[in-house]
Amino acid sequence: MSDELKELGEHISGAIGDDIKGWSVAFGELTVTANAPRIAHVL
Repeated sequence: MSDELKELGEHISGAIGDDIKGWSVAFGELTVTANAPRIAHVL
C-alpha cells in the first residue's frame, strides 16, 4: 500500500507542479500540502 501511495504522491506532484508544497506518506495515509491561494486548483 505504501508504494502505491508514494507513486500517487509523485504523480499528483508532477501533474500539479508548483501548487504543491510537498507530500508525505505516514500511517498508511497520503498527505498533500498545497499553497493556500491555489487550494481550489489542487482539490
